[in-house]
Amino acid sequence: MATDPTARLAELLGEVRRHQDAAREYRLSAYPEMADLHELKLRSLYAEIRRYCREHGLVPPKDIPRR
Repeated sequence: MATDPTARLAELLGEVRRHQDAAREYRLSAYPEMADLHELKLRSLYAEIRRYCREHGLVPPKDIPRR
C-alpha cells in the first residue's frame, strides 16, 4: 500500500518544528551549546525534505532553506 506523500511531508515538517523549538529553548537556557545539536538535525531534515519533495514532485515549503 502506497502512503500519501503529503502525509510524510507533514511528518517531516512537524519534526522540523520540534527541533526549531528545542534549539530556541536551549539558546535561552543555561546550556546554549546544546542548540548546536538541534541545528545540525535541522540541516539534515532540510536536506531530507528537499530530496523527498524532488522525488515525489512536490514543491518544498517556502520556510525550508534552499541550501
